[in-house]
Amino acid sequence: MIEVQPEALQNAIGAEDLEAILFGLRGSNHHDWYEGLSRHLGLSKAQLFPTLAQMWLRRDDNNLAMAKTMVESIKALRTTAK
Repeated sequence: MIEVQPEALQNAIGAEDLEAILFGLRGSNHHDWYEGLSRHLGLSKAQLFPTLAQMWLRRDDNNLAMAKTMVESIKALRTTAK
C-alpha cells in the first residue's frame, strides 16, 4: 500500500524523504521493513500503526467491512470464553 501510493503516507505524516526511505528498505522482509520504516520516520511502531490502519481502512470499503467482521469475531470469542 505504501509503496504503491507513498504520497498518501507522506501527506499523513509530513515525511519529506519517504521515497528515499522506501528505496533503502527494498528487499527487506516485511518485519524488518516495518521496523525500518518506523525508525527512519522517527516514529515508534505503535505511533506509525494507527496512521497505516486508517489509510488501509479508507483505501477500500471492503477493508472496513473485514475489520468490523474481525472485531465481531473477537467479541464472540470473548463471550464464549467466559
